[in-house]
Amino acid sequence: MALTDVLLTDRRLVILDVETTGTNVASDRIFEIGLVVFERRTGVPTEFVDDTSRPWSRREWRSWINPGRAIPVGVVKLCKLSESDLDAIDRAPTFSAVAASVAKGFAGADFAGYHVEFDLKFLTEECRRAGQDIDISSARVFDAARIFFRKHPRHLTDAVREYLGDAVTDGETFHGALADAIHAEHVLEAQLRRWSDVPRAPEALDVYCRNAPDGSIDRNGKIVWNGNDAALNFGKWKGVPLASVSRDYLSWAIGQDFPVDTKTILRDALAGKFPKKESQEAAHENRQAEF
Repeated sequence: MALTDVLLTDRRLVILDVETTGTNVASDRIFEIGLVVFERRTGVPTEFVDDTSRPWSRREWRSWINPGRAIPVGVVKLCKLSESDLDAIDRAPTFSAVAASVAKGFAGADFAGYHVEFDLKFLTEECRRAGQDIDISSARVFDAARIFFRKHPRHLTDAVREYLGDAVTDGETFHGALADAIHAEHVLEAQLRRWSDVPRAPEALDVYCRNAPDGSIDRNGKIVWNGNDAALNFGKWKGVPLASVSRDYLSWAIGQDFPVDTKTILRDALAGKFPKKESQEAAHENRQAEF
């Protein structure tokens, strides 16, 4: 059995986890990436598929990343990094060396994980800094944490024990990128098998996992529809259409710790380009038509 048996996706599915030097996407950096990649086989081997005998391939990938800065002591303790781990990180490639491969692997994919918006935020920002802008605006995102919090408001360790039970040992490692990505994969599969009210269709599950009010334009509800106008949903300009927000405030907001899709809309607004409700609704209807 596999996650793709219960999640009715038709795209490459990337389950991801990153470990970082901190939580600020602007000033902190990634030092470990873990991916579990499901890809539908087409009969032609690809970057992720080396065997075309089964409908879906499953592949794991992990890499240390040299963050170009010291890893804080608190993070070292949290992630249980050994001296050999720290030496390996010092010798590892920088993110810019793997950015092109990450961007290629993410193209056209859906994403899953545990608090996966955090991981996506860091990865897309690291790619942008490396000159590899990636557009994930049409991706469906399946967050096992959102499902778990709706059912039992706790953490990944509790989710693994709740859904995987005896499959987890007391000494099993958490806060390792690939280990956490694999845990998220198995938790999400178990959630979809257990809860009949959790959607299986990707479009509906994407909406179910969002933490944003109705009428949101970005994934986190920082920008919403006000009638037919895109408007800010935070700060002193809350409720004001983007076209009327001061350029200074837009520039300030772009520098804040917002997700990449929010910043993309803000940068476009600063350049005089604003979301159009009819085009977004048409895109939504086209995605719904896939099912």
